[in-house]
Amino acid sequence: MKRAALVSVAMILLAWSEGTSAQTLLGSDIESGGYGGPAIRFTTINGDFGVMFGGQGAWVVGKTFGIGGAAFGVTTEHELAAPDEYELSFSYGGVLLEYFIDPDRLTHWHFNLILGAGGVSVGQRGSQSDDDDTVFVIEPSAHLGLNVTNQLKIGCGIGYRLVRDLKSTMKTDFGLTATDLSGPFLAITLRFGSY
Repeated sequence: MKRAALVSVAMILLAWSEGTSAQTLLGSDIESGGYGGPAIRFTTINGDFGVMFGGQGAWVVGKTFGIGGAAFGVTTEHELAAPDEYELSFSYGGVLLEYFIDPDRLTHWHFNLILGAGGVSVGQRGSQSDDDDTVFVIEPSAHLGLNVTNQLKIGCGIGYRLVRDLKSTMKTDFGLTATDLSGPFLAITLRFGSY
């Protein structure tokens, strides 16, 4: 008798627990996923053509909003118009915020915003840097994405890199300003993952 009562209570509790679910902030039916991959930017650095290479990745919620990180560095050589031959090094990274419009379509739009910091250094060729500084970077961009497979997406976009807070000695000593590091760019990205 006790055994039958215990089995009955256990079955009632099991049926009740399957019929109820915990309340959550985002809900239980929201999909999420993520991606990561390399990216390249064709841009101008100090008035010359430049190439920046890096990568980015994000967690995407509800196939609409993404949050992650991105980092890029200059891969081309850039000399400054100073009394001696000085080379410029520039890289940056930060938080990546994204908004996707219907990413399940073959082609779709997505908009990015990178908020972060970067490092700038100037030095003679083959020696340690003579001066370096940390800058603030804001980078909005718009991209057209192509779903190659469920796990691979290719994007092509345009954007603008806005650099701020470069110290004044860079201009005095090397003729370099934050405007020389800012500029438009053409971006190509590969995204591996599912979202």
